[in-house]
Amino acid sequence: MKLIRLLAIALLAIPGALAVCGVDHITGVSQAQTGNQDHRKYSWRKQIVWLNPDRTPFLQINSKLRSEKVNDYEYKVFEREYPNRWVRCNEAMDTSETGLDVDDATPFRINDVILMARTGELMLVTALASATELTVTRGYAGSTAATANDEDWIKILYSAEEENDVQASIITSASTTVTNFAQIFKRTYGISNTRKAMTYRTNPHSLAEERKLAMSLIKEDMEQAFLWGKKMENYSSGKWKRHTGGINEFVTTNRIDLEGGLGFGDIGYLMNVFTRFGSKRKIWLAGRDARQQLDGLGLEYRRIKGEAAKLGFAVDGIRSSFGDAMLVTHFGLDNAHAGHMIVLDPEHSRIAQLRKLDHYEDIDIKARDGEQHEFKAEVGLWIDQEKAHGVCTNLTNQLV
Repeated sequence: MKLIRLLAIALLAIPGALAVCGVDHITGVSQAQTGNQDHRKYSWRKQIVWLNPDRTPFLQINSKLRSEKVNDYEYKVFEREYPNRWVRCNEAMDTSETGLDVDDATPFRINDVILMARTGELMLVTALASATELTVTRGYAGSTAATANDEDWIKILYSAEEENDVQASIITSASTTVTNFAQIFKRTYGISNTRKAMTYRTNPHSLAEERKLAMSLIKEDMEQAFLWGKKMENYSSGKWKRHTGGINEFVTTNRIDLEGGLGFGDIGYLMNVFTRFGSKRKIWLAGRDARQQLDGLGLEYRRIKGEAAKLGFAVDGIRSSFGDAMLVTHFGLDNAHAGHMIVLDPEHSRIAQLRKLDHYEDIDIKARDGEQHEFKAEVGLWIDQEKAHGVCTNLTNQLV
């Protein structure tokens, strides 16, 4: 009997001892969160989900539409414009003065007939007095001499040539040289032999996933260089370093600060400005905030199916009497660049390829316990006719 009582006391003491040892025991129904969770067999998707959307439409557009093989890391193009027919008056003049000051006398020839656009007076150029002054006959061809104001527009109409006269003066225009550099781009990826020997349910850092990441990153490196790069060539410590200049550096004429807002009437103004030079079909790469404002205007977009198939992403169209705009949202223009819009003329932009993007396997294989591979390219942006392109800034995500 005594033995039975001692056995009962010992059995009653066991739950308290287990509690002190930290064992969580729940009587009754077994619950999902009870016990060691490492015994569970979780469900895993084998495909890795990448968060970022496509951020390289500028690169894709130039790659799909135009690229050109070059045979030197420095490449050039000659640009030349037609002689200007519009010049501004550089001082006020009364009705009797014959010395006409202008900003630039280079486009004029002796015997040119010129029109004072505001007053309608015609003048005949009789001499080129200096680089900024013309000698003229006032009230030419029956027109009436009128007072001219500083900054009045003057237009060169034609030359008044006489029968059996000597040859006319030659007017030409100088060419300018635009140059840029091909830049070396590299992205390396690899895996250690230890990681290769391990097995995984789903490996977010497998060689295939690291290769995909490296390819995406080198393309985005190129994208950022083609947009924001500063042209540079530097020699240091026995090595050359070259950067390609981006479109933001090359565009100096058509830079428009929209001061936070975009109205319906601004679309016609922008189309007018951007189509004055180059082709009549432009590509508008809109940052996130810029696209939000454009969508908020209620424009009737046309889905351009042919271009979408060619480029691999959605392309909306805006049509005006000045030309067409192909509208593409650039998800890489975000944060401080979300209010930017890059206007690209595809006829005057291409990728210069000294060494095209290629894959190099097993680089430096003897130096480490694992394997490394590399994507490498030596390419640059080739822009000509900078007046054919444009940059808009300061568009917020609020309509004003």
